[in-house]
Amino acid sequence: MAIAAVPVAILVAIYLNSYLRLPYADHDPTMYAIIGHAMVHDGVVPYRGVFDHKPVLLYGFYGLWSLPGRGWPGEFTVLALGCCVLIAAIGARFTRGAFAVALSMLVLGGARFAVLAGNAECVYLPLILGALILMALGRERERPVLLVGAFALAAVAVNTNYLAGPSLLIPSAIAVLAPGPRRRPDPSRERADDGIAGSEPARSRPPPATAVRAVATRAGAALAGLSIGLLVALVPFIWSSTAIWTDYLRPQLAYLRHYGAPGVVRLQATAMFALFGLVLSPVLLLWHRRPVAVLSRWRRSLLFWWAISAWLACLASGHPFPHYFLLALAPVAIMASCLWRHWSRRWLAIGLVPLLVLSAVGGWHDVVRNQRLGRALAQADFERLRSLAGDRPVLSIEASDVPFFMAGLQPLGHYIFPGHVRTVFGTGASAFYLSALARRPDAVLIPPGWCGSPDALPPVCERLQRDFRPAAEAPGTDGFVLLLRRNGR
Repeated sequence: MAIAAVPVAILVAIYLNSYLRLPYADHDPTMYAIIGHAMVHDGVVPYRGVFDHKPVLLYGFYGLWSLPGRGWPGEFTVLALGCCVLIAAIGARFTRGAFAVALSMLVLGGARFAVLAGNAECVYLPLILGALILMALGRERERPVLLVGAFALAAVAVNTNYLAGPSLLIPSAIAVLAPGPRRRPDPSRERADDGIAGSEPARSRPPPATAVRAVATRAGAALAGLSIGLLVALVPFIWSSTAIWTDYLRPQLAYLRHYGAPGVVRLQATAMFALFGLVLSPVLLLWHRRPVAVLSRWRRSLLFWWAISAWLACLASGHPFPHYFLLALAPVAIMASCLWRHWSRRWLAIGLVPLLVLSAVGGWHDVVRNQRLGRALAQADFERLRSLAGDRPVLSIEASDVPFFMAGLQPLGHYIFPGHVRTVFGTGASAFYLSALARRPDAVLIPPGWCGSPDALPPVCERLQRDFRPAAEAPGTDGFVLLLRRNGR
């Protein structure tokens, strides 16, 4: 066993190091940090500046994280590891489970789901877990005030990422609508009128009127909590006197109307998440069929239905982004930590074999991809890019957001994430860019080789070749070509 542990430890170290040496491993966190830094550091509330389609609190979290500086090695991986430790510690305490098992399942079992890339899930999963714990405690103790806190956290989670909503839908319904436990008869009780012991058993259910009042109380507590959480999300807009509909909600709705994936992509996403669900199904079956006696039924059922609800949310998303599945992995990791301590470790280990195989493949894929990304970043001179652009606002035309993140460029306009303009404007993308170029920007950023690719927009490329000259270039998916305006143009 000890001999086998050495190569495993080496492989784990290689896997972790491949992430820790990179300033980023995914485009999304860099975008969140750009908007979040402007929000926290400069007071630019979404979406007065750069546009994305996520809720406001997500940018607040990433903005706070990026305050000490941006672009340092392991920036988002350290954030992801910290969130995994927090989830494992709280989850293990909640279920009296094994912390090491929960953490291993999140960090290593999450390899196929890009857990160390530091995407949005690592920020709002602790909020979902906190909401679930308060729901369970509120029903165990029948304390509506705890449900207020639970649904306030749920609203904060939803305003961090909208996928938190469907992920909490079934647990929330159970917490509000499910009746309390049956009360057993007490044989020692005696009726005052005839002294016959146990002749009047306690009711198995409260009277209908009492049950309706209890549900109404819980629903009121949920509504109060949701209102508090929503108010927290609106604080930045109220503080800055920003128009919530015009500047924030309307741009999101305009984008999300076109965000749906085509049928082939939806089929791919359904197949992928169905496979991921099968991989986790042994743990879910063990949890359902072998209830752990040390936990209340509320803790058991809410964890189980969190996993199911999150899996259904992934299936319904229609987008084949593996990191979505961390929503379902987190509760299963907490379940496994409890089963490891309170049930058969042998059967649990057998049930985890599919996840281990999937994670080994995902970890190897990540190491190779991260090495390739590291070589590409080594060829990009972001310091020179920063010095050439200076304080001039830079117009992005289909370029990656990474150069803006790494070089601290000042964006010109709302759109710097590749594909956003085409999603919003469709066939009008070319007209949008020509209109932006008519305002005579001094600097433009495009992808390398873009004007010679099938994705190019010929009228835009003609204008760029006429009015601009290349000043700096870096290859790769996140590479760039910086164009500066020619003298006299």
